[in-house]
Amino acid sequence: MTNLVCHRGLAKVAPENTIPAFTQAFKASADGIEFDVQLTKDKEIVVCHDNSVNRTSNGKGNIKDMTLKELRELDFGEKFDEKYKGTKIPTLKEVLDISRGFKMINIELKAQGGGDLDLAQRVLFEVRYNKYDNYTVYSSFDLNLVKEMKRQDSNCVTAFIYSQKGMLKYQLAKKYTQFAVENELDYLHPNYQAMDKHYIKNCHEKGIGVNVWGADCKMAKIKLIKAGLDCLTTDDIDSVIKIRDKYIER
Repeated sequence: MTNLVCHRGLAKVAPENTIPAFTQAFKASADGIEFDVQLTKDKEIVVCHDNSVNRTSNGKGNIKDMTLKELRELDFGEKFDEKYKGTKIPTLKEVLDISRGFKMINIELKAQGGGDLDLAQRVLFEVRYNKYDNYTVYSSFDLNLVKEMKRQDSNCVTAFIYSQKGMLKYQLAKKYTQFAVENELDYLHPNYQAMDKHYIKNCHEKGIGVNVWGADCKMAKIKLIKAGLDCLTTDDIDSVIKIRDKYIER
């Protein structure tokens, strides 16, 4: 059955990539959550999508140039809604601590110039320490970072994220399973426009899982779920749960 994963938590009702967003995702019966991690100036792992805090907080600056203490002084909730005023940027540990009820988590790693090794090591340590290995998929748009994760731990589950844009579109158009095998990937995470039911079938024949993102069209979601997609990362969990309940057993 297709696992339904909340993109940055339930970000339509709470500030993205925050504890309230992840809590709301659980209440909405999501199978899992997707979130982004990166390193602070003092090498702490925080959960935030953008390299800077400008869009999501009341402050300005790049995460790699700020300490965790400095980041904690910012408000990551008020911009979204007054009722979330005082919401802080979470650490990876804090998110892991409230994620036991999910079937899986998808950690997207964001490298910021030369930090690949540190980020990989620290994230793997944190996940292992919290005994979350069996629930975790490590993903990134940065293939080198994904390969570094696998080099650090050959048993970890890795995924490469890509869209229909750029050179990789052409490299992966017909040889995506070969690409996955050569790079020791357990999953491919394509934008929904880059694949179809044959893509899913071919990946499954090679033992590769498929997690699709960006599918906003109802018909696209129906087709993907009926085709046996492994995971669907979504911003609209309620409607997708209804679609899965209606079509998955047919």
